[in-house]
Amino acid sequence: MSKQSSSILPEELEAFGLTKYESSTYLTLLKDGRNQVRPLAQNAKIPMGRIYDILHSLEYKGLIIGDKGRPVTYAAREPKIAISSLLDNKRRDLDDLQARAKEFERKLKELQKEGKNESIIRDVAFNEDYIEKFLLRIANTESILRIYMRGVTPKEYSFKEIRYFKGVFKSIIEKGARIQYIIGGVDRKTIEEDPGKFVAVFLGVPDVEIAINPLLLESFDIIDNSEVLMKISDPTNPDKIFSLVYLRDKEYTSRLIKKFDELWEKSDKTTVHHN
Repeated sequence: MSKQSSSILPEELEAFGLTKYESSTYLTLLKDGRNQVRPLAQNAKIPMGRIYDILHSLEYKGLIIGDKGRPVTYAAREPKIAISSLLDNKRRDLDDLQARAKEFERKLKELQKEGKNESIIRDVAFNEDYIEKFLLRIANTESILRIYMRGVTPKEYSFKEIRYFKGVFKSIIEKGARIQYIIGGVDRKTIEEDPGKFVAVFLGVPDVEIAINPLLLESFDIIDNSEVLMKISDPTNPDKIFSLVYLRDKEYTSRLIKKFDELWEKSDKTTVHHN
């Protein structure tokens, strides 16, 4: 029984970074052996106007060797060497791409911010839905999360909710971001008597900065100096959060950051969350 010879299509080498003409030229040289330029172009079905560019590219990629004698001839490198060269080229391309990726990501984020800052976006969630919306928003924090929360009547969280909150806050801290949390409208004594009522979602979460301020405002959050979450109280029960409004507005966010930072400087810092 005769052994059937294997055949390779030029398209199969395209996955390694070769063009169709480059693949055809290399395979022709590998099969026919060393050859001059014109017969090589004819056998590989490459236009004469393209063959010299193709040969130069294959030499650069390490797949062929040229003899600049008279006449000029070319030969294919051994398959093991050729494949190794192709893989090395791919690795270099990947290294270059990875080096450029971080800068490209930064530019994309800047473009995203520029586009979104042109208008205000309101995304409203009511009643218990606001918790899910809130956590989805703050989970994207990259640098700093500022939270001001009315602390007059603390919210009773379920065990599942507390665990969910803690997971999100821990992931933010692990990214190297900063969390500043102001409890408004209460004093230190009230907090320290039962910290679990006011900072239950932060107990056991390291590096969260907590402060107490007597000023009573509507609750709000600022994500990465660019996004604002306003927690709107229920008019029939001002101590209960009724809805969540999300917005992007550069000027307003800047004013709110200034307000928060002023409150932070004047607030009583505490570490009850480590207890």
